[in-house]
Amino acid sequence: MSQSNENQMKENTAANIAEANGHATKVAKMEQMMNNTMDNIHEANESLDHAESAAQIEKIKANNEKRQESIEGFKREIQEEQSFL
Repeated sequence: MSQSNENQMKENTAANIAEANGHATKVAKMEQMMNNTMDNIHEANESLDHAESAAQIEKIKANNEKRQESIEGFKREIQEEQSFL
């Protein structure tokens, strides 16, 4: 194998490793964001007992629905990023 082919292989390998690390980093960040969102849902559910009005209860429930949609989106994105690893 020529020196230039060997150097190209090393560059390609380094690029592939860097790309995989980038995907792994994205997965870790999205998992953390998903966990934070789940914590927010839990805290909001606990606050339902202390809500002062029906309007507050509806707002909390609506926000939790949006949070649940975000979690589903995170799951899809995580699965997609993991396919690159």
